[in-house]
Formats: sequence, structure tokens, C-alpha cells
Amino acid sequence: MRREEKEITDIAEIEKVIKKATCCRIGLVDDDEPYVVPVCFGYERNAIYFHGALEGRKAELIKKNNKVCFEIDTDVAVVKSEKPCG
Repeated sequence: MRREEKEITDIAEIEKVIKKATCCRIGLVDDDEPYVVPVCFGYERNAIYFHGALEGRKAELIKKNNKVCFEIDTDVAVVKSEKPCG
């Protein structure tokens, strides 16, 4: 991670962030293109579980290439500002 002071390495802290998450997205590979999709998820005993059918696009992509990533959102809010990114 580029900004080491922002990195969280303590497992208890990581679990707090995961359990606080309001949204999870998984990133898959579709041939040479990324495919990112929001999913319902759960976390227990150092494993992340997401809801999905045994058939369909996600399942087929995972069968073809099991390299995946995930992203979670916490503390999300709309903030008004006079200037963009302000």
C-alpha cells in the first residue's frame, strides 16, 4: 500500500471494517475485460461469502478464471460542496 499510515494489518480491526460494510462488489475477469458486480455478502471465521446461483454469468466466470477481488463500502454519505471534490 502506498500510504503505509493508512494500512490496517490488525485482524480485529479488519473484521470491524468488514462487519460495518454496507455494500460489497466482486471483480471477475471476463476474457480480458473486468466484470464488477454488487453482491449480498456475509463474513464469518476469516471467510467472505456472497450470494449467487450455481449457474449464470458470475458462476461461469469463476469456473473459467478463479482470480477474483472484492471491495467493500463503509461510512457512505452524499456530501454537498460548492466545488467538485471540494
